[in-house]
Amino acid sequence: MNEAGLINTPSSILVQWHAHPMSAQEATRVLLHGQHLLQSRIGRKKSYLIQLQLMCARYWLGEFDHYDFELMSRTMGSTRRLQALLYLTYGQLLISCKSQEAFGYLDRGQRLADGIVKPEDYFIIFNRHHDLRSLKLSGNACNGLSLQSLLTEAAVIDKFNPGREVEMIFRPAEIDTLLKNTRNE
Repeated sequence: MNEAGLINTPSSILVQWHAHPMSAQEATRVLLHGQHLLQSRIGRKKSYLIQLQLMCARYWLGEFDHYDFELMSRTMGSTRRLQALLYLTYGQLLISCKSQEAFGYLDRGQRLADGIVKPEDYFIIFNRHHDLRSLKLSGNACNGLSLQSLLTEAAVIDKFNPGREVEMIFRPAEIDTLLKNTRNE
C-alpha cells in the first residue's frame, strides 16, 4: 500500500462518475457505513476512497461545501492522482446540481489527470466535460441529476444550438500534441 492508502489504483477510477445523486436516507446510510469503516481502521492508513464516499454523502446531505473541500484538499494527500480524483469528484457533485462553479474543479481535475491516465481514459474525461459545457449553469443549485440526465439535457441543448461556441481548456494545437504523444507510446 502506498502513502496515499491506495495500491495500484487504476487510472480508470479517474474516469468513473462518482456523483450519483442520493436521497437523504441513502446518504445517511453511506455516511454511517463509511464512518464505521474508517473507525475500524484505527492505527492503519485511512482509505481515501472511503473519504471520497463520505464527501459525496455529506454533499448530498448539504453538509459539505467549498471550505470542506479546501480542508480535504490539504489533508487528503498530495499525489497528483489523489488531487485529480478529489477535484474531479467535487466538480462532478457541483455539475450534477448545475452549479456554475463546477467547471473550475472539473478543469483542474482534468489538468491534473493529464499524463497519469491512459490516453483513451483522458479522452473519455475530455469528451464528457466538452459535452457537459452545453448545460445552463447557475448560482442556484438544483436537485442532483444523474450523469445520463445531464448528458441528455446537454445533447438537447446542442441540438437546438448547433453552432454554439464551447470554451475549451486546451487549444486545438495542444490536443494535436497530446494525440501525437499517444501515438509515439
